[in-house]
Amino acid sequence: MQISNILLGILATASAVAALPSGSKSISEIGLLRRTIKDLETRLADAERRATLARRDTSCDPPLISIPNACMEKCAATNNNCLGQPGVNLSTCASDLAACEAKCL
Repeated sequence: MQISNILLGILATASAVAALPSGSKSISEIGLLRRTIKDLETRLADAERRATLARRDTSCDPPLISIPNACMEKCAATNNNCLGQPGVNLSTCASDLAACEAKCL
């Protein structure tokens, strides 16, 4: 995994710098390096978790339900006709559309 390799390289570099004798770095630099290392460890764990989820086996997932397009198109056309009527009752059109779509399932 490419992101893991990059993060591991950065982590190794930061760890090596953090391991230098304290006389060669200031206290603020040491604190910054420790926070950087912790942040990189967190990012690495997150990247590995996301990669694991991306590789998840989906062969046991239920199939997606396919609704016949012709049926839904007929319902949409009927609804458009209902909405185009003078003095239309919107709730009746919506109810009829829902009933029609339910029959398509």
